[in-house]
Amino acid sequence: MPPPAPPPPYTHAPVSLQPSGACFASHGCIPIFPPSALPAPAPAPPPAAAQVPTPNGPRVEAPTPAGFDYLYPAANTSIHVFTPNHLPYESPGTEARFRIFKVYSGVTIKQLIVSLGGTGGNDKKCGVTECVERGDGMWSKGATVYRGDAAASRTLASMGWDHQRGDSRMPVWLALHWG
Repeated sequence: MPPPAPPPPYTHAPVSLQPSGACFASHGCIPIFPPSALPAPAPAPPPAAAQVPTPNGPRVEAPTPAGFDYLYPAANTSIHVFTPNHLPYESPGTEARFRIFKVYSGVTIKQLIVSLGGTGGNDKKCGVTECVERGDGMWSKGATVYRGDAAASRTLASMGWDHQRGDSRMPVWLALHWG
């Protein structure tokens, strides 16, 4: 059997070669080139905005920048939010769309209203109403808090919307009013 053909010549000179033990008889030694021969790394992406507003909808937090982690508060609650101006207690049995959010229960009701998209309109008409599920598509109207009310400065936990809701207690269901 004839000896293997020599490897093709390199077009640029290697700085060093791997030790002879790392050579492959059929391919020759693999060269190690200086760092200047490597391509430049891609430029870093611009930092993400703190929040991404969505027109007439919830304000969703942008992902954390590369290299960052986020420590979530221990006191969170799950909130089910109906699409704006759908009041299930006024139209029983109708199909409704909703979104589920995990929210820090130390947030004020006003902050929640603004985060869900209630930034315009009248402070006395823009708010949330708790909806109590009775079953079979039936709902009861609970407490209503408008953005301009004194109660809007209360926290979710002070309203009873705490970490137990959705676990050991019934979930929080909210109807949005945009005035």
